[in-house]
Amino acid sequence: MKFADIISSTNVSSRSIRNQITYLRYLDSHRDDPCEMCRLGGTHIDKKDPNQVVHRGKAFFITKNLFPYAVWDGSPVVDHLLIVPTRHTDAIGSFSPEELQEWAELIKKYEDMNYSVYARSANNSAKSVVHQHSHLIAVGPRPKHFRHPKHALKVFFAKQ
Repeated sequence: MKFADIISSTNVSSRSIRNQITYLRYLDSHRDDPCEMCRLGGTHIDKKDPNQVVHRGKAFFITKNLFPYAVWDGSPVVDHLLIVPTRHTDAIGSFSPEELQEWAELIKKYEDMNYSVYARSANNSAKSVVHQHSHLIAVGPRPKHFRHPKHALKVFFAKQ
């Protein structure tokens, strides 16, 4: 794996270096698999972590992100969840009125618990999973001398 590949796949809200590399390998090894979000939305229980899905509603479920971000808005991430529709869709704009209502209620609930919300558009080139999902991200206090993981990537590869 080359530095340019990792940097180009690491956006502003990046994962740790190790987690990003693991994520890219995971995506590559599951390229031909059925939709992971649809699988989680069914009755599947992850044997490694039966508590991965933390909420199941009528049209959505909330799951822990297997590859959480390390940083959001310049602060360390303390929790990273995903709101996922059980119906396969690539855009919020395709939600029915009932789905939109449930989605908004979930966002309000987590916003009230100080989570930030982020969702990529269907055509966003940074979107690595087609199935629409909205990120719920809780951050801790920003340390005085906090450095973004992209800086660590540059330092790591410069030393090699």
